[in-house]
Amino acid sequence: MLTDYNGDGYLDMLLGNKAGTTVLYTQSAANSVKFKLLNTLTDDKGTNISTPSAALVITDIDGNGFFDLYVGNANGTLLRYEQTQPAPLPVTLTAFTGQATARANVLRWATASEKNSARFVIERAVGAEFVAVGSVAAAGSSSALSYEFADATGLAAGTAYYRLRQEDPDGTVAYSPVVAIVRAAGALGPPVATACPSPFAETLSVALPGAVGAVAATAALLTTAGSPSTARPRR
Repeated sequence: MLTDYNGDGYLDMLLGNKAGTTVLYTQSAANSVKFKLLNTLTDDKGTNISTPSAALVITDIDGNGFFDLYVGNANGTLLRYEQTQPAPLPVTLTAFTGQATARANVLRWATASEKNSARFVIERAVGAEFVAVGSVAAAGSSSALSYEFADATGLAAGTAYYRLRQEDPDGTVAYSPVVAIVRAAGALGPPVATACPSPFAETLSVALPGAVGAVAATAALLTTAGSPSTARPRR
């Protein structure tokens, strides 16, 4: 049985196995022939939904927006199960933006509330597919929160497309809208430190640009004539 059971845009496969349980798999990527295991379906009491000898049928027979699962058992009885809640994740995303900086593409997002959320996976479009470039742990259960992630690998000139994959502990996923970050060729050069006052007599203030991770830096102290200074800083 193939359908988009959890509403994430990927096909899901429901199978009855030899153990008599109903197992849910989902596509590993859009249009992929590979599926990964999500979980075993249970009823509202936590009991495994048994499929000993009959095929599965899934549809919204009563038109209420919830899937109905029909399973025939070994006694010739047709059992009907209905989803107890909609498929979307327990995360309310209120904002998702991107900004190009000198060292990285910075993604920022905010949630109005979270309940039993696991993590956010940041994905960037590579060709026709999205690939994961990092992840940020979610708060789990909380009120309004803000998150940030810097992608230092997507710095080529052009437009980079990003989305968030929200995951909850049982493996259910949902996707954010896509944001685009435009990086013009040569528009953002290497970061430059600034120092003032110049020239100076005793005290010099140096402002260093921000960076993602440790970055090597070299500094030179020159006289007003442009030659290297022999003065040593006081400790």
